[in-house]
Amino acid sequence: MNEDLAIEAAARHEIEALHAFFVAWFTGTGGAPDFRMCEGAFSAGFEMVAPDGRRHGRAGVVQRLQQALGSVQGKFEITILNPRRIWSQGDAIAMTYVERQLRGNETTRRRSIALLTREPAAPRGMYWQSLAETWMMPDDLA
Repeated sequence: MNEDLAIEAAARHEIEALHAFFVAWFTGTGGAPDFRMCEGAFSAGFEMVAPDGRRHGRAGVVQRLQQALGSVQGKFEITILNPRRIWSQGDAIAMTYVERQLRGNETTRRRSIALLTREPAAPRGMYWQSLAETWMMPDDLA
């Protein structure tokens, strides 16, 4: 497997695994998962731009996530659609994907671009460096 395919596979796995963690964490189903699997995935300089345009550093993101344990009642699902590499060089990769969330009977989607780097110290071998999310309209194609 060439390096581009290997890092893309690792990034896809990281994206899907972290979002599976979010579902388990937010719903509190099956007991609380190990929060280190989430917190350890974000680099020290991690920054997120939320769909509303607000910027959040690592500390704020981690704090909000810690407080969200069991905060979602009822049906909650996250599906990652069309993850693909848009750039990679060495141990860094930029991925784009659509995150579809189902809460009860309401579905929302956001288009995301994530910058990840290989890091053996990270729980699944990848650090999230940056994430930008944009709301999608209901009729947008994934």
